[in-house]
Amino acid sequence: MRIVPVFLTLVLAGAVALAQQNVPPPPQPPADKPAAQNPPADNGPSLEVTMKYIQDKVNQQGNIAYIESISNTLTGENIPPVQTSVKSQVLAIDPTGVLSLQESSVFSWPGGSISQTNSWHVSFKDVEKLEVLNSADWDRMKAQKSGRPQYVYQDDPPLYELIVHFVAGKSVRRHIQTVNSSKRGTTESDDSIQEFALHFRDEDTADRVAKAFVHAIELCGGGSKPELF
Repeated sequence: MRIVPVFLTLVLAGAVALAQQNVPPPPQPPADKPAAQNPPADNGPSLEVTMKYIQDKVNQQGNIAYIESISNTLTGENIPPVQTSVKSQVLAIDPTGVLSLQESSVFSWPGGSISQTNSWHVSFKDVEKLEVLNSADWDRMKAQKSGRPQYVYQDDPPLYELIVHFVAGKSVRRHIQTVNSSKRGTTESDDSIQEFALHFRDEDTADRVAKAFVHAIELCGGGSKPELF
């Protein structure tokens, strides 16, 4: 398991830095040619086109099924594998640069299952950096942050995650609905998140969507800002 070498945190920082440099104005057109014959340089797809591309690529993934195995390196215990299914969706696009997102997950094991649906919104201007990781590395990072670094994850087949980090101090509200089959009940709650993951079947698609995110962030004025002094 490894971090994908296309580390888009650096790509994003570079793209934003370039966008903020003072660029000299283009030369004036010759007097005998009207300005209309000198169109502006192509700066890439519009925000609307970019957001639609992200929506299509994310939603095309559908339900991604895999088996997750977990082992405890301190005790040597192997937790029984869990049949897992995850699905990321872009439910709606706001032309101002906001995506409405939803993640559906189902965790099944002999004798029970848990279904969870998470919903939240993300504004591109609030995004600072991106990462593309395989799912096992993403789970390992979450375990370390939660104070359980002894747990090691293995997913079969592997999937890939586009991790989206918000700027420092920024969080968004997430609504969570959980259905537990063994308890025959549904619970609802809310929390705040500073990062989230979108799920992909292959590394190439995750990288392409990450690059589209970089372009959308650049258009919306997000990303890391260089220090003035």
